[in-house]
Amino acid sequence: MEISNDQSGNYCVQKLLEVSNEDVIRKIVSSLCTDICKVCMNSYGSKVVQKAFDCLKIEHRVIISNEILNKNSNEVDKMIKDQHGNHVIQKIIEKGFCDDIMKLKREYNSKNEKSNMSNTMRCLNKILVNIRGMVYELCIHALGCRVVQKVIECLPSELLDEYI
Repeated sequence: MEISNDQSGNYCVQKLLEVSNEDVIRKIVSSLCTDICKVCMNSYGSKVVQKAFDCLKIEHRVIISNEILNKNSNEVDKMIKDQHGNHVIQKIIEKGFCDDIMKLKREYNSKNEKSNMSNTMRCLNKILVNIRGMVYELCIHALGCRVVQKVIECLPSELLDEYI
């Protein structure tokens, strides 16, 4: 989606994400996913993807997350260390852990539905698996350290030892 990577066009796409109906949103998400890594590692495209995570429903965020995280681990590693891509990875962690996990924890405590929480954890497990073996390297990397910090901030404390 070339317009997402444009200095001015990205603002139009961001606005469309905020106000469009479901059909238009699906088309935008589909278009973003055609070359998601290129979009995420572009200064303007990264802002579009971050906006998508801020304002879209969880099912659209899962589609985008899966498209990013289903790339080979080298692509995810590149994004973690990229000046624009790392913001998208942080947003996936934030929206997957801080928002959805906390909501699911409340539901779990009230309804005792553990399966929803485990499904959300599986969705983000690829990032955690990627960083598990390279925490030290990321901690001393100018951009990678931000992803580790976001994991520390958002990962439930009972799981922190397993990944960090």
